[in-house]
Amino acid sequence: MVPAAWIAALWLGAPVYIDGDVGCPGDGSDASPFCSLQAALDAGPLDAGDELLFRDADDPYEAAGAVVEVVNRDGTSDDPLVLAADEGHTPVLRHRVRFINSSHWIVRGLTFEGTGLSEARALDFGAFGQDVTNVRVEGNAFYNWGGAYDDGSSVAGVVVFESAPEDTFGDVVVSGNDVQDCRGRAVYANRVDEVRIEHNTIEHLRCHAGLFDAAGAVVGIHVARARDGRVRGNTVRFLDAAECQDPGANAEVRVLGIVLEAQDDTEVVSNWVSDVASEADGRGMGINVAQDSDEAWVHHNVVVDASLCGLCDDVNFSVGGDRSRFEHNTVLGGDFSLLATHPDALVVQDNVFSGASTAAVRMHREPIDVMDTTPLSWTFERNLYNPASSQWVFEYSDAVSFEDWQSGCACDATSVEAEAGLSSEPEDYTPAPSSVAIDLGDSSVRLPFNGAAPDAGAFEAPEVVSAVVFEDDPDQLVVTLAEGGVLPMRFDAGCAGFSVTADTEEVPLSACEALGDAVLSLRMTAPVLMGQEVVLEYGGPWVRDSAAVGGVLDAVLQPVSVEVDNRSAQTSSGDDTSGGMGSTSASSGSGGENSDGSSGDGSGPSSGSASSAGDTGDVTAGAEGGFPSADGCTCTSGGDDGWPLWLLVLVALRSGARRRHGSTAAAAPAHNEESHRSPASPR
Repeated sequence: MVPAAWIAALWLGAPVYIDGDVGCPGDGSDASPFCSLQAALDAGPLDAGDELLFRDADDPYEAAGAVVEVVNRDGTSDDPLVLAADEGHTPVLRHRVRFINSSHWIVRGLTFEGTGLSEARALDFGAFGQDVTNVRVEGNAFYNWGGAYDDGSSVAGVVVFESAPEDTFGDVVVSGNDVQDCRGRAVYANRVDEVRIEHNTIEHLRCHAGLFDAAGAVVGIHVARARDGRVRGNTVRFLDAAECQDPGANAEVRVLGIVLEAQDDTEVVSNWVSDVASEADGRGMGINVAQDSDEAWVHHNVVVDASLCGLCDDVNFSVGGDRSRFEHNTVLGGDFSLLATHPDALVVQDNVFSGASTAAVRMHREPIDVMDTTPLSWTFERNLYNPASSQWVFEYSDAVSFEDWQSGCACDATSVEAEAGLSSEPEDYTPAPSSVAIDLGDSSVRLPFNGAAPDAGAFEAPEVVSAVVFEDDPDQLVVTLAEGGVLPMRFDAGCAGFSVTADTEEVPLSACEALGDAVLSLRMTAPVLMGQEVVLEYGGPWVRDSAAVGGVLDAVLQPVSVEVDNRSAQTSSGDDTSGGMGSTSASSGSGGENSDGSSGDGSGPSSGSASSAGDTGDVTAGAEGGFPSADGCTCTSGGDDGWPLWLLVLVALRSGARRRHGSTAAAAPAHNEESHRSPASPR
């Protein structure tokens, strides 16, 4: 048998320790760590799979010239090099780390603190003279970077990836990072193919002079001059233009939440963008597609209070996007919900636009450049416009009515002017059961949905498929959900909104956790007994921890009451007998319109109702919504009574491996085909 220690060494690579509280030079061992990153690099070459692990130190780690360069140091796809915090440590770096021509790296769990430094960048990777691939920046914190307001840097950015035009830079992941109180630009990827910027929190950015060819600018996420990117699940908010100095009447001030510049085939999905220059005289743009970006797919985002436009096509640039698709977004506030100044094959459909102070849409039907004879085209369908703010503007003319808009653009015939009817809960913009947004979309779309058709806007509330108490685990209730829309379930809010009764007596809940994107475990303080009638109820408002948003837009459940399939084998005396308790059904009180077209009050079965047939556990999801059948699903099968235990063990093992060695994504394929498809691809 191969010793376990050998397996661990082969899998994990060699740890190289760094401790700022010890004397130099050290040798990187546990007993004699290096005193700094520079000392570790100066000691000699690194082997593939080595982990450079920082320990806590009394003072932040500093460096001569406030920068450490990592040049021509490569791991491999199977054994990347790791720069990270040692387990249980939270080290602070007060210097920039610059990687040059170095592939296969993971940077994880570090805090970069830039107070008082002139460096604009905290962490950057460059490909200059050779190709670079496979870089992961995960779970780091970046505070107070950007240098002085007027240091003249046009490339200011906290986390930066860039490539020379003749080189190839690809396969980059920037995930789960926290960028706070920085100046200029948070994340910038220039000429980087297959970049994924996901689940980051970017807040409280301030203006930087000379950035972005402007008098002053603030940029949350900037992806440029490459292809096949994905910007997903980020929170970008509180971008402040107050410090931007406007030296002349014609000077531009640009404040952008997310911008694609000359970027092709890129998906922008499930992001939260809010408070973009809303308190200043800046040009706040929520999501902007510009400079001939081709086939951008901007969908299921929420944009709130971007001062100029929530969705923007060619604003402050010479030309807009080609074949841009703005679908299933919820846009609230701002001067314009959508501002399109160069709509070349633009598609705008299934969005909710509400609260714009000037007009819901301003669109140019002719090229801005009078010498440009390129014909423009557009498609508007199934959008929901709030009548309190739904005016429309062509070019720079006066606002027109909805009817004149439809006539003037020869579009939007299937759209609706009505109250949005969104939830009244803070930061919850799920359509209420009575909202016109419910089922307003196109039932032939490739994304899953609940009901007769997708809802307009960013949120598609998932519905309960089944709820089961298994024979050998009578204090655990496993809830399976339809994977509604594209928003993940994380259940960070614990048991908020859930309640369980057994024979009408409430059973308190002690813990809730996600076993998967659409499977929830509710742990009860006492087991339910064989034969008891168990009911699960959810009253809202949402399943999310508002104090730890962390860049993840979690799905919102509609209120629901579910009869639980109680297979508990425990009796009141504690005896064990075989389970299997007959059929149950789940019904959702989502209201709205029934499948026969009649009005619903929420009391009857929803389109996502499901049945669980006794011992077999066969489950059928709402077929109308295009979900794959859950028939024979392992998680509800009476023949797999041990499922919760082995799944939890598997999750624990996977989590432990990630904590020790970093994301398994380091060796993963460049794309997840299910989550990153071009707009034209069928599902």
